Amino acid sequence: MGRKWSNRDLPGALHFVTGNFLNRFPVFSEPECCNAFLEQLSDVNQKWPSKLIAYVLMPDHLQTISNPRDDVEKLSTAVKELGGVYCRKK
Repeated sequence: MGRKWSNRDLPGALHFVTGNFLNRFPVFSEPECCNAFLEQLSDVNQKWPSKLIAYVLMPDHLQTISNPRDDVEKLSTAVKELGGVYCRKK
């Protein structure tokens, strides 16, 4: 079997990020929660710059496609920070 290909270290690669809430709680069924999350997403994107290609908010989870400007490790840190900041705010 061949080795699995990875775009992890390629400059300009797109990254798919998905996440859900504890017990699949439908947080994004409320417009205020969606707006609060998008504000946090904008703030985190200023601190950890990346090009947000697409996103979708569903009642109990989210998906994004992002293109980090610098380092993929920064994308990982940004995602962790986004989840932590948003959860503490709610």
